[in-house]
Amino acid sequence: MSGNKPRNKGKRGERKARVICNDLGWDAVRGLTQCDSGRGSDVIATTAFGLKLGIEVKSYARHPSAKILGWREQAERGCDEGMAPMLIELWDRREPWVSMPVSTLRRIVEASRCE
Repeated sequence: MSGNKPRNKGKRGERKARVICNDLGWDAVRGLTQCDSGRGSDVIATTAFGLKLGIEVKSYARHPSAKILGWREQAERGCDEGMAPMLIELWDRREPWVSMPVSTLRRIVEASRCE
């Protein structure tokens, strides 16, 4: 039973991240490959201008700063070729945070200018 609560919290976090992406005008789906293989992104989003993002989602009550570097690396490993990594951190009772490499931000900004 102890595994169900964290797993359900993770699923809720992935759904919340998908809503955040949809609110930005991005098409987003849960990355189901990670359920079978333990690899892949939690959420896969496609921006309005076609950039694919592999998003890792972490939900927690207190900020475990020591784990963030590992989560960022997990986001990078979960991306298929051509995808850009992103980490969405969902804190209890706080605004979500987004982490990404500058190269991902640059791709988002450059692609949005072409619109």
